[in-house]
Amino acid sequence: MGAKGAGKKKGSGKGGDGRKAADERPGEPSSDEGSDGEQGAGPTEGDRPRPGRISVLLDELARPPRVEPLEWTGLAVGSSVDQFDVLAEIGRGGFGIVYEANDRNLRRTVALKAIRPGPAELVESRRKALRGEAEAAAQLSHPNIVVVHDFRTGEGVPYLVMEMLHGETLQQRLARGALPLAEAVPLAVDVARALCHAHDRGVRHRDLKPSNVFLTQDGGVKVLDFGLAHFFGAGGARGGGTPGYMAPEQWRHESEDARTDVFALGVLLFEMLTGRLPYRVSRDRSTALDPGPPPALERLDAPPALTALVSKAISKDPAGRPRDGRAMLDALVAVQRALGGEAGDAGTSRRRRWLWPMAAAVAAIVLYLIWHPPPEPIPVVVADLMNHTSDPDLDNLSGLLITSLAQSELLEPLTRPQMLDILARLGRGGATRIDEALAREIARQAKARALLLPSIHRLDRVYRLKMDAIDPSSDKLLFGLEEEASGTSSVAFGLIDRVSDGTRRKMKERAEAIKRSAIKVEQSITNSLAAYQHYYRSQECMYRTSFGQRCAGELHEALADDPTFALAYYQLAVWEERHGGARSAAADATEAAVRYIDRVPPKEQMLIRAWKAHFDGKDDEALAVLAKLAEQQPRDWEAVWEAGDLLYHRSDFATAIPWFERLLAIDPGHAWGLDHLVYSLGALGRREALRSRIAAWSGAPQGHTILHAVSAAHAWLGDYPAAAAAALRETEVGGGLSAREDLLFTGIVAGDYRRVEAELDEMVAPGSPAPDIGYYAFAALDAYQGRRRQGLARFDALRRDLRDEADDTWFHSFRAHYLAGDARPSPVWEEARILLATDPNAAAVHAVTLAYLGDLEHAAELAVHLRPGSARRQTYDAVVLWQRGERGDALQRLREIAARSPFDVDLAIAPAYLHGDLAARSGADGEAVEALGRFRSLFIPIMMWRSWAYPRSLYLSAASLERMGRRAEALELVQRLLDDWRVADPQLPLLREARALRARLAPGP
Repeated sequence: MGAKGAGKKKGSGKGGDGRKAADERPGEPSSDEGSDGEQGAGPTEGDRPRPGRISVLLDELARPPRVEPLEWTGLAVGSSVDQFDVLAEIGRGGFGIVYEANDRNLRRTVALKAIRPGPAELVESRRKALRGEAEAAAQLSHPNIVVVHDFRTGEGVPYLVMEMLHGETLQQRLARGALPLAEAVPLAVDVARALCHAHDRGVRHRDLKPSNVFLTQDGGVKVLDFGLAHFFGAGGARGGGTPGYMAPEQWRHESEDARTDVFALGVLLFEMLTGRLPYRVSRDRSTALDPGPPPALERLDAPPALTALVSKAISKDPAGRPRDGRAMLDALVAVQRALGGEAGDAGTSRRRRWLWPMAAAVAAIVLYLIWHPPPEPIPVVVADLMNHTSDPDLDNLSGLLITSLAQSELLEPLTRPQMLDILARLGRGGATRIDEALAREIARQAKARALLLPSIHRLDRVYRLKMDAIDPSSDKLLFGLEEEASGTSSVAFGLIDRVSDGTRRKMKERAEAIKRSAIKVEQSITNSLAAYQHYYRSQECMYRTSFGQRCAGELHEALADDPTFALAYYQLAVWEERHGGARSAAADATEAAVRYIDRVPPKEQMLIRAWKAHFDGKDDEALAVLAKLAEQQPRDWEAVWEAGDLLYHRSDFATAIPWFERLLAIDPGHAWGLDHLVYSLGALGRREALRSRIAAWSGAPQGHTILHAVSAAHAWLGDYPAAAAAALRETEVGGGLSAREDLLFTGIVAGDYRRVEAELDEMVAPGSPAPDIGYYAFAALDAYQGRRRQGLARFDALRRDLRDEADDTWFHSFRAHYLAGDARPSPVWEEARILLATDPNAAAVHAVTLAYLGDLEHAAELAVHLRPGSARRQTYDAVVLWQRGERGDALQRLREIAARSPFDVDLAIAPAYLHGDLAARSGADGEAVEALGRFRSLFIPIMMWRSWAYPRSLYLSAASLERMGRRAEALELVQRLLDDWRVADPQLPLLREARALRARLAPGP
């Protein structure tokens, strides 16, 4: 997920992890008809529940009490439960008793909350409905939410293990009277931050009250007991809540949403400011149920904005309240800012902590996978359909069958990209059809438990879909299925649905699971076989090519046949955004995907929502959705890939690496996962990790995707001959254009310009698959050699020779980067201004460039479109400080940014270069030499701006070395520059400066 790429984009695929299901009889394929056996072997009567499993907690809470509540005593002080020694009772509440305890294993003090047994009427159906929400609540990880370490049962008592807090509750603080305005508003802001975090993840508190707000000794605020009121009930309400803080809809047992929590926060704020509750409660009834306006906040020092906000928050009508915790937080921060507080911009504050939702989600994934191991999947391979009809629209029905089977909780069908990855590793990357023979090879390589061989026949108006399931290890027939229907070819949709359901039954998936997750492909994918054909071809195109618009063309064809095809809109939006398409086109496709989102399966719905959030600049929200999806489907690659890619395009390499490692554990041949992992490790200078990867890949079958990664890894290590050798092998095994690009880029960084020119002559020849890339590379190559006038002429030639084929966004963006090498901001602004009218995101990349060139006014116009908190925004802010004369602060910021994000994968000037340039100008010569050397080691050849920054870095380094007295090293670098510039434009200022420097270092003829 991300904007236009730094260079080439390779296809993505899903690869099998090669694991075979354990030898459990319930999971074995069946050759008998109609077997609906249990999925996996469940716990026996004597099994002890695994500690920490939240479903165990709910099981315990849902059971009728073993004793009457009045007889329940909780845990005994001085006793031990699991590894915890119960030290003292520290509080009681509606849900149970809280104890201080010592964790012997981790040697820390924790709080144990022993939960009272649940009411007998909490029956099985209720318990199942609550489990999903309980697990969602378990994800919450935020500085204003108490940390729940674990969920356990011991001595027959369910309990939660939480962080130990020191301080007092808000209830205890209110016992001393109302709070000063300067204390109440920041406290409410922190509570709103907690609600904002929870609401963004679909979790509501339902019992916010002073005793659930804890004020820590270090000045922090922690909210306790998220969701527990709904689980167990509290106070006088059957649905949960405490009477004085319950919204009218809670009293009436009506549907609740985030505004119920907003009401409770409004009551809290009212109470903090006045020392009393806004609504009276008597005889289990609240005056909040009476008609009329809410009570006014009578506090003379309260500004009108705060008075109005409290009135809205405690509105009796939910429609009159702020919509959720985020809206409440925005309003409270505005009030705090008006009061002179230090909250700053609420949006910026949230964005600075964008990692919190991600950290929460990652923690949830770990906890979930440890305590909720899913049933061991059964990998299956589906061969391409044998079409014995005369209708070509039926050729790719296997793709629909794979999509349908992918909804299974038990079966794990390999996707087509995943199968192509395996074929590439086996040296069969050129295959265009996966017939039975190739499918058998794939199934054996992936250790699949079943090979599915579908075929379709037609007799008059009757279509018969047949499928045989084969054990690939023995070639034994496991079972066969046949379904038939009369009519036109569209009946194939129903045939796919029935064969999919039959396959899942034969493989002994639970009937309940099949019913819960089965889809109708005609309703969930597309109702047009022709549209699906185009969509299917577009996916193969995206897998096999790095550049080219045929992929988008197939998607447009699909949408012409089915204008409601949500998946096609989603893929088109991603393609346009990632491959230099117009921002407006990506926006239109994104909106259409959301408009028809109900027509896709649940997983794809979450992917579309994550994409929409990212597209709207809400990366924290996108990451949270993706992390949730990765938790729900831990063996599926798409959410893991999208999360890693989003982070990668923010240049947050350290955080992205674990996602790529997890992706490659699922799919060892995922092309973009391999690429991005190598670039992330290289950017952070993790050379040993790169060497380890090369060693591991050398012992595996090397298809073109692996060889691409090997080539890039060698290049990052500075071993360009090895990188070129791997790229050459990549071409030999079917790497195509991508392999040629690897050869090209390796040659540029190695300085092998003559060989590169020969390659480029072929790339710009008529019929070349991506001539525009050839022209751009030629322009960059000219600039590397100081032939700037000739390089600029390449852009004119591109427009002349390709006319309407060259993408406008890339053209103006690349040209702006090229023109920056002349150190004049006005031509750069002219190109950026054109981009600004059509694609503000693409234009924003040049905010850094214009600031670097000193045009702060126009840079500021572009900077409003930079993503807050991103490395690029931080780089821009540092360069602005530089230009305003605050060099010390700017240098420190660039030093820190370059350490974690040395280059920008989406085309902006590398922080590593800017760091070295400013250090040289500031007289920090040793730092400059080191920083510029690191910049030159970065393997980022496609960057147009690098074609002028690289030669300049040689001069800056040489000048710094001269000032340090290291004349021999200085002479070597400046001579390298002059050798590269043997045919440079004679009027270039840098050429004159370099010659003068060499003359000082080596006087004489």
